[in-house]
Amino acid sequence: MRLAVTAQVARLIAWFDAPTELAAALPRLAAELGHDQATVRACALMLLDRGVLTDRRADDERAAIARELTALHGRDPTATLDRYRRAHAEGSHPYWAVQAPRGIDEASTLRRRLDLLLFGDCDVQMETDFLRREAARRGIDLRVVASFIDDLQLAGERLHDAIVIGALQARHAIVLGDARGNR
Repeated sequence: MRLAVTAQVARLIAWFDAPTELAAALPRLAAELGHDQATVRACALMLLDRGVLTDRRADDERAAIARELTALHGRDPTATLDRYRRAHAEGSHPYWAVQAPRGIDEASTLRRRLDLLLFGDCDVQMETDFLRREAARRGIDLRVVASFIDDLQLAGERLHDAIVIGALQARHAIVLGDARGNR
């Protein structure tokens, strides 16, 4: 799974290469990363929520992933792994768009989570990171997944709060917070 992060977030992830209790590590982590403890904790919890970090022992984590892969019912291991990745992916396919890396302080401003499916042509793939960053500016943790218009199966495979079909035509108006002139 892909998640672009800054060097500071990578250092935070590396801190947990060996099992470490977050609460005990927070004071040293905050000092080393140059952020307050609440910000570091929010970032660590974001990484935990996305499965980058785990609160399980290695054996328990492997067993949980094995159970999930087994539940996908597949004889073809490659197809099963592809379905698993698809169920947990965020953003667009890496061929279509590049994501801005997530910073350590980004998670501390997010107050509400929204899961969005975005269906459309190639240009829709490029909208995912723009939407995520604009939502973050407004305190929303947007989990957007983009696919092509004929991939309706995705709506049945993933939990979502909303579906958007087609590309955004009023990007500038959205950034300004006034979409009235773009109908």
